[in-house]
Amino acid sequence: IHRYWQPRSQAIGAARRDAKTELQEWAHQAAAGAVPAYRVDGREGPDHDPLFTVSVRVGSFAPAIGSGRSKREAEQAAAAVLLLREGVWSAA
Repeated sequence: IHRYWQPRSQAIGAARRDAKTELQEWAHQAAAGAVPAYRVDGREGPDHDPLFTVSVRVGSFAPAIGSGRSKREAEQAAAAVLLLREGVWSAA
C-alpha cells in the first residue's frame, strides 16, 4: 500500500498553491508581518475583453507587476512574479 500511495501523496503536497495565498504567507514571515498591497495600475481594451495591469508591494521589496483578463487574474500574476523574483518559487 505504501509503495502505491506514497509517491501520489508527495505529489499532492508538492503542488503549487495559488500565488496570492503563497505571497500572503511568505510576506508574513519575510517582511515582519507585512501584508501584500495590490493596486490596479491600468485597464485596456473593450468592456467585453479587458486587460488589467496590477502591481503588488510587500514591505520594502520592489513592487511586481502582472496582467490578466480580470483583476483577480492580474493580482495572481503579480504575486507570482514577486514570488519568482524573490526565489520563493522556481521557474520549473
